[in-house]
Amino acid sequence: MQEIYYRTVLTCLDMKITLLLESMSTLFISDLHLSANQPPLTHLFLNFLQTHATKAEALYILGDLFESWIGDDNETLFHQQITSALAELSASGVHTYFMPGNRDFLIGQRFIKKTRFKLLKDPSFIVLYGIPTLLTHGDSWCTLDKRYVYFRRLTRTHFLQSFFLKLPLFLREKIAAYLRGNNHVGMTNDPRFDIVMNELHRCLKDYPAQLIIHGHTHQPCIQLFQTHSQSTESIEHVTFHTRIVLSDWTPSKGNVLVVTPERKFKLIYFS
Repeated sequence: MQEIYYRTVLTCLDMKITLLLESMSTLFISDLHLSANQPPLTHLFLNFLQTHATKAEALYILGDLFESWIGDDNETLFHQQITSALAELSASGVHTYFMPGNRDFLIGQRFIKKTRFKLLKDPSFIVLYGIPTLLTHGDSWCTLDKRYVYFRRLTRTHFLQSFFLKLPLFLREKIAAYLRGNNHVGMTNDPRFDIVMNELHRCLKDYPAQLIIHGHTHQPCIQLFQTHSQSTESIEHVTFHTRIVLSDWTPSKGNVLVVTPERKFKLIYFS
């Protein structure tokens, strides 16, 4: 198997010019990790929604929009501000989609109803301007991190989620704060926290995708790779794929993947 990596395709500090040229494109973002104690990051995101996302045909948020989500009933002023901005974007006519990540997998139907986003399962298969495309947050492919694999399997059970959501808000917040303190975010040099390509290849057996888009790892790149399969006549077929990894956001820098109807890709940084 041959793999080729291309790091940052385009770095742009003036997003206005770039995205105005890409009207009616489809946008993908992930790993914003919004929280009430990061006002500059919140401002950057709200400005992105109000100034640029309104010009898009569709916006996909592929997980970890929030630093943590302890339940739809946690309706703080901060959460109401974000929810209202997302609802305004949906009402403007932009097609909006949300896929939960490992930080906000407890987002429920109340949030989805208020924002008018369409909730996507992980993974999801779409046809993007004629391109068979697989979307995922990405954490399910990080199988070298055995502790996280166990934690993920445990916390996705209906029983544990129902039990957690019945706890008082203050207790849920304490638990979430403890788990955040033991999370591996930022440890991007450790191979345990990157995806395992064999897991991706296994997933491609169920989803015949040419393009794969995900986040989670905080290691943005565009990777070209190929897979091999054999037909019943023992003829080997080679399929070429493109994997695009979205970047995380910081208070001073955002990241968005822009896909145009002409099938052009731009991974853009902006401030």
